[in-house]
Amino acid sequence: MAYSYVAYIASSGQTQFVVPFAYIAQSHVKVKINNVVNTSFVWLSNTQIQLTASTANDRVFIYRETSPDQRLVDFVIPGQLTEEDLDTAFTQTQFLSQEALDNSVLGIFEDPAIGTFSAVNKVISNVANPVSAQDAATKNWAETGLTSQLALGTAQAVIANTKASEAAVSATNSETSKTASGVSATASATSAAESAASASTATTQAALSTTNGAAQVTLATAQAVIATAQAAAVIAADSNASASATASAASATESAASAATATTQAGLATTNGAAQVTLATAQKTIATTKASEASTSASNAASSLASFTGQYVSQSGAPSSPSTGDLWFDTSSSTMKVYNGSAWANAGSSVNGVENSVQHTATAGQTSFAATYDAGYLQVFLNGIRLDAADYTATNGTAVVLAVAAAVGDTVFIQGFGTFVLADVYTKTASDARFKPIGASSGGPSLGLNSVIRTNAAVISESITINTNGMSAGPITIADGHTITIGNSGNWSIV
Repeated sequence: MAYSYVAYIASSGQTQFVVPFAYIAQSHVKVKINNVVNTSFVWLSNTQIQLTASTANDRVFIYRETSPDQRLVDFVIPGQLTEEDLDTAFTQTQFLSQEALDNSVLGIFEDPAIGTFSAVNKVISNVANPVSAQDAATKNWAETGLTSQLALGTAQAVIANTKASEAAVSATNSETSKTASGVSATASATSAAESAASASTATTQAALSTTNGAAQVTLATAQAVIATAQAAAVIAADSNASASATASAASATESAASAATATTQAGLATTNGAAQVTLATAQKTIATTKASEASTSASNAASSLASFTGQYVSQSGAPSSPSTGDLWFDTSSSTMKVYNGSAWANAGSSVNGVENSVQHTATAGQTSFAATYDAGYLQVFLNGIRLDAADYTATNGTAVVLAVAAAVGDTVFIQGFGTFVLADVYTKTASDARFKPIGASSGGPSLGLNSVIRTNAAVISESITINTNGMSAGPITIADGHTITIGNSGNWSIV
């Protein structure tokens, strides 16, 4: 039981509270409301105080703080020791001891048996978010991280599905493009055939033009012979015939050029059609590959999401067929739990913070009272008197059952303490064994802060490698079985 304090949860309009512990002076009794020091109270009697005001569910903490730095009795004249002075001096010492004991129970202390700090399975409140890898994590930080990972997995699955759909559309478009390219190639081949036919026609026309031209020349020559007598007429006729022959020859040349161009165009059309078919086939292959990759990515994301969803569940009832390490946030009690291979266990303390208290006013014959606590880490008070563990049952973390039913109007105050475990730390013994003291007469070269005079050990009792600049004051002795290695970038000067 507590020797120097009592805690209450104020009911609506409650301002009067009992002081159940002894004290030397009323000035030694202090009050905190919701963890804030309050001096606005008056004494109604030696065991009762009254606050100026309070509201329902206020946490009223009344505690004793005996003067630790001032003796209440000063023995001046030898031989004049009164019983009252001796009692006061002893009582002050006793009260200080009780207050120290109560504070040690409520606070964090070092457990020398295991070399770590212990908070006696109480929750620590007002903790900042972790920064380094070994920092303690808060419940809110852990839940936020898990929620973010779940949201990320879901988003990735949506993105993967979208990419798969886009790849499928791309594959369809490529297939369509391939078909269109095939049609284009067929059309180009037809055009080539038509161009070849056109070239053949042009060649025929060129031949006909040549033949016609030759006939015209022959006709003109005959006319020239016959019309010799008629000089002017013959000359004119001969001139016209020559002009006609020249024009016919030019027409034949142009027809031959047109045939050659048509043949070239037919070859280009055939070549371009084949290239289009090859390009469409390659695009189809790429699209098919991308669709397969997207489908695989979507499948992997879905598997990852399913795996994560199976390992973390948030619901009111316990998940069926769990595996070791699975997490379950019990929404009925707002508690994170982990499956240890045989049962679900709280992943942390049920108490949110260092301490959680609740106060009930009993009905006639009531034995069960609701509370949130970690089994084994709570105190139960009946009308301000702390009960022994044998007087109640508290194992399920949600209710306390009294061995003897309470009477109507009885006040049942339940105070649960949070539990936690700190990260590994070095004890003084472990630190002394790991690190060499500054100024040691033997051992490794000591490191210290800059100073006017630096000292170092004269004996090196460890094997070290120097990869930077180092300096020692000699003489230096290297103990048997140890070596000093100077690396490629190291230097060691002894002065």
